[in-house]
Amino acid sequence: MSNRVNTRGIKQANKHVLMSALTYNLKKYLKFITKKTKTKAGVVSEIQAKVPTSL
Repeated sequence: MSNRVNTRGIKQANKHVLMSALTYNLKKYLKFITKKTKTKAGVVSEIQAKVPTSL
């Protein structure tokens, strides 16, 4: 991992760090859900239940 952020300014760097933290936590959460459910069909149904259908 590098010590540099490829953005200009504090606001952009802050946005970059927040997005990195969000993706890290989302990845951990998805791994946690898949361990709880035993079948992939169960995972798909859980995700579909949580996602709003209207965009």
